[in-house]
Amino acid sequence: MLDLETDYLTVGAGAVGLAFADTLLAESDADMIIVDRHGKPGGHWNDAYAFVTLHQPSAYCGVNSVPLGSGEKDRFGPNEGLYELAPGPEVSAYFDRVMRQHLPASGRVRYLSMCEHKGAGRVVSLLSDATQNVRVRRKIVDATYFGTTAPSTHTPRFAIAPGARLVAPNALPDLWKRPDAQARRFVLLGAEKKRDGRGNLAAQQLRPTGRDSMGHAARLMASEPAQNPTRLGLLRRDDWRPAEAPAGLCGSSRPHRFIRAPGSRRDHVADRSHH
Repeated sequence: MLDLETDYLTVGAGAVGLAFADTLLAESDADMIIVDRHGKPGGHWNDAYAFVTLHQPSAYCGVNSVPLGSGEKDRFGPNEGLYELAPGPEVSAYFDRVMRQHLPASGRVRYLSMCEHKGAGRVVSLLSDATQNVRVRRKIVDATYFGTTAPSTHTPRFAIAPGARLVAPNALPDLWKRPDAQARRFVLLGAEKKRDGRGNLAAQQLRPTGRDSMGHAARLMASEPAQNPTRLGLLRRDDWRPAEAPAGLCGSSRPHRFIRAPGSRRDHVADRSHH
């Protein structure tokens, strides 16, 4: 059993943990130990699907001392004219660079990957079960507090009908490897309900992961138009709200009609209907 000592023990090497470490280095003389269960820094970006991108400009993300991206505007594609949105591999490489080159160079940061904090400064290796006790002079910082996860790490909390195939977005790029089982129609799970101050449903919006997945599904369908007589609506940056807000909306058996919220933007609709 090894004993370590530090000012701050930070649990989690994702965006929050690295940003905290970067700020602490810049504004104090404290040293710290960062513990994370993943083999690389970046938190849930390690579990993300291959076609993920940031949903806000790259310049808004990352740590203060190391810029992410080039600061240029995209000249092509759906983000044309807007500041670049880094893809997942670029974000993962960025966090890896911050941990390998920036933080350790200070001499005040130690990184324990593939380890789990069991509480009270007790850190256990996920590979060997070796235990290290860390004496923390100031604070233990939980940088996993928000509990951000990727769909690939979830266990379904609902029943799946026989014959239905449920996959995480991570599996979409590999559908071509099994032509016999390639999906022809997609049902997307992951819409986010927004409620007003009285608890009534005010809008229905796809989560960023849902928007990415629908976009990827649209591209898969477009590659085989003759075999996909389906209708797919791809809605980006678009809010929907009920045309009427009946009491007990969620528990009602009445069908609900949704309309686009004022001021929302419908960038693209992929209509493959053959009616």
